[in-house]
Amino acid sequence: MPAMRTLIRSLSLSIAVTLAVLAGGARLAGAQTGARAPRRSGGPGLGVDLPLTDQFLTQPTGWLSFVYDTGSLHFDIMGQFFDVENAETVIGVGGRLYYTVHRSSYADFSLGGGLFVIHTSDDTVDDSFNDIGLEFGPKIRFFITPAVALHSTFGLAVFLADENKTDEFGLIGRLGGTFGLTYFFR
Repeated sequence: MPAMRTLIRSLSLSIAVTLAVLAGGARLAGAQTGARAPRRSGGPGLGVDLPLTDQFLTQPTGWLSFVYDTGSLHFDIMGQFFDVENAETVIGVGGRLYYTVHRSSYADFSLGGGLFVIHTSDDTVDDSFNDIGLEFGPKIRFFITPAVALHSTFGLAVFLADENKTDEFGLIGRLGGTFGLTYFFR
């Protein structure tokens, strides 16, 4: 499994860098031709969040997200399901709330956080454990078009876990946190 984790992290980082370079090139080309900034308004959206670091104590699997943007606030409701036959099952749910502090033509900067609960069942040893995590920090969204946003979260995370039949508590930094893509239905 460590080789798979490394592969997932490398792939996630490669995708993030590639999309950022492509988006930056598109913005520069638009600025040179005098293109106007896209108009954004609130509304629902669907997206994907990929962790760039381990999530608490579980392996780094992605999250599907439903986003609702009111303009000054945006809510993310997230879920994940990962099942390896006769080996492991991971089910996670979470939610995040962000307040937009600064907005520019193509991006916004928000502060907020979220709560996540991840249940992992290890079928090889007939054991299961739960991770509960709180995260706080900024979220940066970069709008490629009025309806498509790349985003990244980072900051501070606090987790509680009951892995290995012992209670664990940790305070961890999550620089890089997640990288994601959201499509808004506007």
